[in-house]
Amino acid sequence: PNYQWLRPELESEAGKAKLTVRKHPLGTYAPVGSDVPAKAGGTYEMEIQFASFGAGIERLSLANHTEKILSPDREVLQSFTRELNPAIDDPRLGLAAFSAVGVTIDGTDVGLGVDPGDRNSTYWEQTAPGEFVATIADANDKDVLRVSRKFILRPGSYEFTVEQKLINLTNRPLAVVWHQIGPIDQPPETVRYGGDPRAIRFGYMASPS
Repeated sequence: PNYQWLRPELESEAGKAKLTVRKHPLGTYAPVGSDVPAKAGGTYEMEIQFASFGAGIERLSLANHTEKILSPDREVLQSFTRELNPAIDDPRLGLAAFSAVGVTIDGTDVGLGVDPGDRNSTYWEQTAPGEFVATIADANDKDVLRVSRKFILRPGSYEFTVEQKLINLTNRPLAVVWHQIGPIDQPPETVRYGGDPRAIRFGYMASPS
């Protein structure tokens, strides 16, 4: 990962504003969906667990598919990949699929991953299962931008949607650039004749407004 984005505040060259992300106590996020199989009464095809890094995916597992025949272990399509550098001992750091890496506001970069200097914090407050909010403030401790993310997963579906919004909390226009991670490599699977047939498809659509 580009660790420039891991700093809690990034002060660009002279003349650009200093921006910080408000922090929240580190805790466990509620998942969306379920990996309870249909034969046990489950109604979802998959379960999404969330990482503190950028409110991305910690683990995406399938409810009705297992790694091996007669195995209770669910097939995992996305899994948080922890930073392997032995000098960085922080379980929050690594690659989380579909995580929000940061934003650039009027030329100033602000990381939305985690604060590497505060292991007990997160930038993302979970307001409901699959729904997250991060707030960016200026040097005067006034809120400038609110970032919201909502993971939508419906029973019986193998698809999920991430709705993301940037809400301007000032009385002036803001030029904002969004930076995020897409899907990451799937966990290694048993090598079979013909290679690995697994695939994850994704895309994005702009808001109709």
